Amino acid sequence: MNTSIFPIIEKEAIQGMHFPKGDILENPKAIAERQSALDEACRLGNEYKGKVKIVFVSQDGIREVHTTIWNVSNDLVSLKSGIFIPVHCILSINRM
Repeated sequence: MNTSIFPIIEKEAIQGMHFPKGDILENPKAIAERQSALDEACRLGNEYKGKVKIVFVSQDGIREVHTTIWNVSNDLVSLKSGIFIPVHCILSINRM
């Protein structure tokens, strides 16, 4: 059952997307919590191949993708097949 209020897309659709330039989160605590959640999701993906729900903002609006995170830096989240999401565009990360 799909309980998302945002359109769910396949990770391959991210490749052609354009993203806003500035961070969509303004609160420093929320930014730190996002980074912590990304680090945890990366461990989940690498150790258990566990998927997460990533809600992010593109120039097309808010989207959701269900995927495994392979790597996280301060700037980018790396998904399988060389697909990246800018960290500053991510609203939330949740286990599935």
